Amino acid sequence: MATTAAPVMDSDTNAARHAGLARQALLPDEELVDTTYASVDHILKAAADHGVTLTGPLPRRSGPHPRCLRSRRFHH
Repeated sequence: MATTAAPVMDSDTNAARHAGLARQALLPDEELVDTTYASVDHILKAAADHGVTLTGPLPRRSGPHPRCLRSRRFHH
């Protein structure tokens, strides 16, 4: 948990939160988040930087992102 200034978006705290948890050896394999923390970019970054799977609903205007389309994870 972190206290931030009002204009700071919740999703902008993901990387710092994961880094802090990693320093304390408390990093989860999966983190369940709400829409304010999830985006395609944040999901990919959490996985690449910390090996964390962010699971949560994407904002309504999240369409297929080119990086997702190339990712093995999203291919059937």
